[in-house]
This record gives sequence, C-alpha cells and structure tokens, in this order.
Amino acid sequence: MQKENKSSEASSSLGVHTGDSSATPSTSSNNLPIVPSTSAATIKDADADISTGTAEAAPPKKKIKVQSSLSSHITRPISLHRQEKINNLILNMIVKDLQPLSIVRDKGFVELITALEPTYKIPSRSTFTTSFLNQQFNSVNEKLKSILVKSKSISLTTDAWTATNNTSYIAYTAHFITDDWMLYSCLLECAEYDVNHTAKNLRDDLLRVTDEWKIRDKIITVTTDNAANIVAAVRLTEWGHIGCIAHTINLIVQSGLNLPELSLRKKIKSIVEYFHRSTQANNKLFSIQKQLNPNATLLKLKMDVATRWNSTFYMFERLLKLQESVTVTIGLLHNPVELLTEEEWNSLSEMCNVLKPFEQITIELSSEKAVTLSKLIVIMKGLKSAISKIKSTMAREKLEKDVGHLINLEYQKKQSSLQDIPSTSSAHDEAVDDDLIWGDFDKLSRALNGLSISHLFIPANIGTLVLIKDNLVPPLKWRIGRIVELYPGKDGISRVALVRTAQGMFKRPLVKLCALPSQ
Repeated sequence: MQKENKSSEASSSLGVHTGDSSATPSTSSNNLPIVPSTSAATIKDADADISTGTAEAAPPKKKIKVQSSLSSHITRPISLHRQEKINNLILNMIVKDLQPLSIVRDKGFVELITALEPTYKIPSRSTFTTSFLNQQFNSVNEKLKSILVKSKSISLTTDAWTATNNTSYIAYTAHFITDDWMLYSCLLECAEYDVNHTAKNLRDDLLRVTDEWKIRDKIITVTTDNAANIVAAVRLTEWGHIGCIAHTINLIVQSGLNLPELSLRKKIKSIVEYFHRSTQANNKLFSIQKQLNPNATLLKLKMDVATRWNSTFYMFERLLKLQESVTVTIGLLHNPVELLTEEEWNSLSEMCNVLKPFEQITIELSSEKAVTLSKLIVIMKGLKSAISKIKSTMAREKLEKDVGHLINLEYQKKQSSLQDIPSTSSAHDEAVDDDLIWGDFDKLSRALNGLSISHLFIPANIGTLVLIKDNLVPPLKWRIGRIVELYPGKDGISRVALVRTAQGMFKRPLVKLCALPSQ
C-alpha cells in the first residue's frame, strides 16, 4: 500500500490520471502555490464512466494529459509602454476635465484603475506634478512655438479677473490663421498677477509674454474689455486695440436694466429668490407644471448674476415661460411673495423682445471657432435697425422710455468707438467687397434667414454674388463669394459653378447656391 501511494503521487505530479480520488497534487521545494494536476476534462470523463457503470467495458481512451504551467498562474507585470500610456491618459484627463491632482489618491479612482489594470501602480501626486506635468508642458510648449513661428499675423485677447479668494489672474490667448486656412486659438499664459494693474505694468507684461513666445513683431491687434487701464496699456505698445463687443453690449444693456425707477427687475428677482429658498414652493411648482402639461419638461426659475446682463434676460425669459405655473403656485401657497400685475407681465414680455437681439448678437460674436470681426459692422447696423423697430411697436410708453430708449442712446454713444474697428476686415477680398454689405441690412438679414433667397436662374452669370448653402451651419455662417466660372453639361446648360470666396475656390451645383439681392 505504501508503494502504491507513492506511485499515485508520482503519477499525479506528472499530470497522469490514476483514478484514485485520494491522490493529492504535489508541490515543489520553492513553496510555489499548489497547482491542481487534473484538468476539468479529465474529471468530466471520470464522472461519465462512474455514472454509466461502463468504466471496465469501454475501451480506454488515449488522451494526452498536459500539466498546467506555473506561468499561467502568475500575473505578468505591466509593460513599460503600457505604464507610460496609462500615465499620459490620466494626466490628459486631469488637464482636459480640470480635475484636481489629488484624484490619483481618491479611493474610488484607485479602485477603478485597479479593476481595469490590476498590475498598474498609480504614481504619486508629486510625481504627476513635478515630472509628468512638466514633461507634458514642455512638449506642448515646443509644439506651439513651432506653429507660432510659421504664422505671419497674430491677434491677442487678454483679460484679468479676481478669484473668490481675492487672488488676481491674467490670461493671454493668441489667435491666427495658418497658410492652409486653419484657425487657431492658443492659450499662451494664465498666471497669478500680484502687481498693481497700472497701464505701464500691464504694458510691460504684454511685452514680456510676446517676447517669450518671440511674436512681438507679429502682433496686429489686441482685444480687451473697456477698462481704461488695459486700453491705455495696449496703446502704449502701439498695437491696434479692439474693444470686446460682448463687454460693450453688457455695458449698454446694464445701463438700461439698472434704472432707479425700473422696479420690475427687483420684483422679478424677489419671486425667483423665493422659489430658490423654498423647497416646498419649488416642488409645488413642479407639481403644477405636471398638471398643466404632463408631457412637458419640468423647469426651474433661473437666478441672474449681477455682472452678466444675459443672465438677467434668461431669468426674465424663464419666468415668462412659466407665467401660468408660477401664478397658480403662488396663489395656492397663499401669496407668500408679491406677484406681477397684468401690466407688469406685459412689460416683461416687451422687455424680453428688446433684449432678444442683444442676446443673439452676443452668442454670434462670442465664437472662438470662427472669425467674427468681419461681421461686426453689419451686425451692429442690424442691431440698431432691430431696436428702432421694437421701439415703434412697444405698447408701453414707460417701458419704451426706461429701457428701449436708453439702450438706443447708449448704443449711439458706444457706436463711435465701434466704428474705429478696421472695416477692411469685412472687405478684404473682392468677393465680399460689395455695396450689399454696407446697404440695407434688412435685405441681407432676410436673405440669410431664407425669407427672400432665390435659386440662381439658368443660365447663371459670371460675377454674380452668391451664398453657398450649407445645411450644417446657420445661414449667417454661409460662405459668400462670386461666380468665376460655369461648367455647361452635354445639353449646353450650366448646372455647376466655380465660386471664389475669401476661404478659397469652391465648385458647387447651382442648386446649392443662392443669389443675393442686387438692390
């Protein structure tokens, strides 16, 4: 029996099935983990023989039993390439999503990474800060410098602000177009600014940044807000200055909204503040919205921010949209806050009509992925036209005097500074150098909104001013150009045209072109 047991152990260690259920797996002298020597297939075959009782009668099956290798039970360490790739992915996530560096030690984040890649060891926060972040910064820095070297003309935007902890910051962004018509907006610097914000200090900082990036002689204009110190700083550099139109619009509208006698804004704000303070009132508002329209999306009232006029417009607009629900809710809660009168609701509606064009223009001119300077004069003329039309149809004389009239006056005061912007940005190419641009804005506006766009007649004329239709973008962003060549078909009728625009030459079917009105 003793000899028989030794035989069983030897057979088991070689991976040969002996049929003895008492056989135990062997271990090596290196204290490696115990590895079962029998496979699942072997156990299955043995069970089948026992259940049928034909183990002796059935012919023996010749099977090659393979010993499980020790390497298959040992976790392989992560490769250096894989480790570096995950390091970079974590760093990119921190940078792109503005995550704190401390996330690398957050319990949930560590558990997630361990589940995805058990052998990966997350580097420490200090490693990310002192090593990886610096490497990434230097790499991106060199890449941006190589791009800036090739650029011929650059415009800067700069802004300074104070954080909630009273720390001042300043940022500089470069904007330029490459030879292959790629528009770039690159942050050059965003840093703490702890010196006095005098014109001279701001000028010196502007020159320091442009010298560090070796672009001083390429700067054409600098766009800033309308603060006197930064405007003076740019003038000291002798570069061109462009005031931020969004900031100008903010000043214009705030002048109208902050009238001492305009109590409507305060009354609206008190209503919104009540619903923001009271959970019961807000829940009741949701309940009333469901009852009035079961399929509608439940909406909250919006609170404005004092420095952002458009937030006030959105507060007005949302209250007007929820007028019925708010009225019912306040009534059911026994009037905890004073509701607007019918006359005030009408005034609110008219005020939204006054502010809507400003909001649309602010959005249109706040793009970072398109050149907006060439639109400025046209849009400003359109704004003036829109204001005059709204004034002529306002039902309430008081509102016209308090808001519409003052906004129009403020616009006229600011208009002189807007006209200083070089008009060549709107007429830098023959394709857009047309009296139409400086003519009646209403005609252009109607055309761009599809109200009076007509397809080109056949045959078309070379030299016709056209818009290239693009269903993926709003009409105001359609390319404008002139037909320079026509391509007739076999029947002699032209159905395709070559259009020259400021962005290049485009070959398009005539049905994709819209003739602009000549008058």
